[in-house]
Amino acid sequence: MKKYAVALVFLLVASGCSSGTETATPVTTTAPAATTTAAPTTTTASTTTTAPTTTTAPTTTAAPATTASTTTAPQVTTSPATTGGNGDQSSGGGAGRVRPADRYACNVDSLGYCIFTGTPHQTGLDPGTEDIVDRDGNFLFPVDEAVAVNAQGEALPARGTPAFDGDDLQRSSQDGLSEDEKAFQRVMSIMFPIRNVLMYDIAAVTQTEWDLLVGELERREIKETTFTSGLTPKDNYYGRQGIFDLAKNPEGRDIHHDVMKFLEEAGLYLLCHVTTNDFGDMLEETHPEGHDPCGDAGISTKIPFSHLASMTTTTAAATTTTAPPPTTAAPTTTAATTTTAAPTTTAVPTTTTVAPTTTTRVLALPDLNYFAENKSDRFLVDFEDVIAGHPHVGQRSPLPHNDSHIYFSNSDPRWLNATEPSDYPPIYAVADGIIQLADPPFLYYYNVADHTDSDPPWWHVGYTIGLRFATVGKVNIDFLYGMEPYVIIQNKPRTFFKDFIIVEDNQHVKKGDVLGYMYVSPFSERLAGPKSPHIAFGILRDGQGQWDVYAPAIFTEDIVNQFGNLYRHPSEGWDSTSFGNDWSRGRGVPTGMGWMIDAEENPFGDYPLDVLMYDGIRDKELDGSAYLDSKTLGFNQGDTLANFEGRGDTTSETYQFDTDWRVIIATIGGPAEFSAIIDDGYNRYSMSIYDQSPDQNFGIYASPIMSPGSVAFEVSDPENWGWAIAVAPADAAYTLPGDNLPEGSCPPGCPPLP
Repeated sequence: MKKYAVALVFLLVASGCSSGTETATPVTTTAPAATTTAAPTTTTASTTTTAPTTTTAPTTTAAPATTASTTTAPQVTTSPATTGGNGDQSSGGGAGRVRPADRYACNVDSLGYCIFTGTPHQTGLDPGTEDIVDRDGNFLFPVDEAVAVNAQGEALPARGTPAFDGDDLQRSSQDGLSEDEKAFQRVMSIMFPIRNVLMYDIAAVTQTEWDLLVGELERREIKETTFTSGLTPKDNYYGRQGIFDLAKNPEGRDIHHDVMKFLEEAGLYLLCHVTTNDFGDMLEETHPEGHDPCGDAGISTKIPFSHLASMTTTTAAATTTTAPPPTTAAPTTTAATTTTAAPTTTAVPTTTTVAPTTTTRVLALPDLNYFAENKSDRFLVDFEDVIAGHPHVGQRSPLPHNDSHIYFSNSDPRWLNATEPSDYPPIYAVADGIIQLADPPFLYYYNVADHTDSDPPWWHVGYTIGLRFATVGKVNIDFLYGMEPYVIIQNKPRTFFKDFIIVEDNQHVKKGDVLGYMYVSPFSERLAGPKSPHIAFGILRDGQGQWDVYAPAIFTEDIVNQFGNLYRHPSEGWDSTSFGNDWSRGRGVPTGMGWMIDAEENPFGDYPLDVLMYDGIRDKELDGSAYLDSKTLGFNQGDTLANFEGRGDTTSETYQFDTDWRVIIATIGGPAEFSAIIDDGYNRYSMSIYDQSPDQNFGIYASPIMSPGSVAFEVSDPENWGWAIAVAPADAAYTLPGDNLPEGSCPPGCPPLP
């Protein structure tokens, strides 16, 4: 039962992003529970007998002296409307015609191979054998005891939907399955290893190994030819050898559409060969584009699986295994072998068998302290896709915030020209872990941040992913991805963000896997004002409050240095048209993933730190002083008459300004007071210029025009947060952050809350 409080997934997003207090729809998620099945020890007579083709399943059987918990095996159906199959199809009329969303992309690795996002199948048929094996080649169980299941352990309906991320083979009885359903299980066991090779393992597979894997396709002349001269890419297709050659040398491009098309068609054509005409009719009726796959296959003579051509099989009545059929009654008449003196009529002792429990594989999560020394080299985004950020600003800072941010440009032509989710910035798994999404009725792809109590009222929507990646004691630790495009989704369905998340709840992912994409809108959709599209990220203690968080200090020194440079020096400058007020949380802050954190925010110890970048020990020696550059406050550098910076209380030297002048003042935090001691030749007096209140973070101010005279500046900075001052002639051009923002959608005039 899921208890991943969205107070953790969403309240982090909701707490203090921009001005006001955000609230968001709570989410509840959980990690999968592991169950254990016990193998009964009862054995049967050792006489070898030939099992008849028909067995009778009694309603009850007597348990042996040693018993085990009885569980229910997954049920397999051929109904296209059945839920829970691969592709996450919905039930109801026409469900079989819904094509699963293309949730894959591939990343070209350092060797030039196109490696898919997602995770490989963990089981498959060893070619040329009747053995289901794991990815290391270890025998698991016979193929005639294999049932294909999805990531939740639910049996896949026997139909034409392609294999999906998380699908695998589970040991279970095939008793009660039709011949078409049995053929479907074998097709899946054949296609899983082929899919793994093309999507994940292409670098290590030889031509000989590939030929063995596609032997069943070759025998039936499935996917013999390659055609690449079509008018559009959709018209092209690859044969068995062509797709292997393409995967071996993708020439640096994303080939996932070509691979997925091959896999889908190869699997369908193989099904057409080994199933009845009725099954082929069902494939046509439920095809998402109305095609007739079996007609497209061009089959003149069907070639069924050889093991299904004759349905009489021979089994030995030997030791009971853990996954035979559910409790059955052995027939009373059997045919004895000629090599034994077994009677023609024998009574085989009744045995109790245990069907496999439907489970989700358990991923062993490390203690959070593991990341003190074993840093992740995969940031949650590519740095080339982001323009600004801020670290975790801790409880000991002028104004704490409970997550970190990275920001995106609304003017980047890559996002303006995007036509599908995969064109937008990819979001990566920062570590191995388990995906945590919202349970119904909450929508992980649509949560509302409500600011309707503001003047003027406004609100925005976002979407969220959680990644369970570590533990602290008995508490699960989750990495939050809170996508906040600062839009209200005008003229778009509420399901708009759903395709921007390409992982499933409880899915196991590897570090570097693509989890989804960040939607970045044009300015016409973005909210008005200094509100910048961003991903909020942080480390949460599952089931606790919105401030029960850790600074996300799990990244390598190289990543942290890139991040620090980004938040101190935004790539589009502080006058960016995509500027948001929250950028200023990182202005002048030293490099790190956490600044001025309390003991409770330290993931690697029970003590506070001024800066957290390393393992929590080296960081004790780091200087947490912030620094503002007075040359970058908004004037052109050639125009300044005076500029200086510092920390704490001070009185500057006296400057003689012979022309009207203006001053820009910036401070890291309050309280702070800035005054000018002016001597205009007639009077000497002190004038207050700018005050920063307590519990306020970075602030910047440009004064009105001031008269010529002798001027000294007096600064009160009792907390030593830091400040900077720059003076220029009154007619000098200047720009403060947020001065040149394009017009947005709202506020004012935002529509009512959805």
